[in-house]
Amino acid sequence: MFLKYAIREFLSEKKTIENLSRATLEGYELLFSDFMSWTEKEGIKTIQEVTPRVLKNYFMYLAEERKNNPVSLNTKRKLMSVFFNFLISEGLLNGDNPVKQLKKAKEEKTLKTLTDEEVNSLIAWLKRQKRRNNSFYTVRDYTIFVTLLGTGMRLGELCNLKWEDIDFSSQRAKIFGKARKVETIPLNSKLLSELALWKEYSSDSLGKLPEYVFTNIKGERLGENGTKQVFKRLTNETGIKVSPHMLRHTFARKFIESGGDVSVLSKLLRHSSIKTTEIYLHYFSNTLKDMNEAHNPLNNLI
Repeated sequence: MFLKYAIREFLSEKKTIENLSRATLEGYELLFSDFMSWTEKEGIKTIQEVTPRVLKNYFMYLAEERKNNPVSLNTKRKLMSVFFNFLISEGLLNGDNPVKQLKKAKEEKTLKTLTDEEVNSLIAWLKRQKRRNNSFYTVRDYTIFVTLLGTGMRLGELCNLKWEDIDFSSQRAKIFGKARKVETIPLNSKLLSELALWKEYSSDSLGKLPEYVFTNIKGERLGENGTKQVFKRLTNETGIKVSPHMLRHTFARKFIESGGDVSVLSKLLRHSSIKTTEIYLHYFSNTLKDMNEAHNPLNNLI
């Protein structure tokens, strides 16, 4: 079958049968318009001629000549795979999907953090919700947010936190980290005040103090999926993308920006190796440059 007819049939299917967004359809159209132009120059006319080697050459062209970044390449690889799956399912092409032999481009890992403005906006929104509707959920969700931001806890550590694990007098908390390893972390005085208020509110609302710090209205432990839903609602309501792990990264960024030592940060984040923590130094290199400029001893000596 001629490639141009196969693409036409595929796009027609996407437009008329599947309820795709305009942006997704445009993504398909742009990709296959470009792919058709490239294959014509290469003298490729039928779908049978589009082998794994041909696809590798096309994606090399996208990377080297069109300067597509890894994220863009992987998006196009996914769209191309959908196309060939369609051809196979319709009986237009025999054999395996040729995209399977095309390796994904290696994407540089990024650490997504919240800006100070975003943090302030989220806290302000959560506080407004508490003032307008001083309910179990608004108070709980606010306390979850400040606990994660103020400790850099992992999601699982937060969900497994019990009241008996918090020592208000010594300002410390016992948490269960990876592989159920028990570790102790210090708690900020402002966070302790918020936790004390939540402890009283939770006890009054439920009629007794629950075992876990964060629960549902029935006093049952709030699991990871339930907590993720809290952040999904927060994202939808505010328009600011936020997740528990983003707050962990934000905690690390703010600690470094405030002049905190990386070895101390490593202990606070409970990394098994300081090399893991040093990744933050790579991503926040501008912060380090600014700190060095502000605090370098030569400033006062020359």
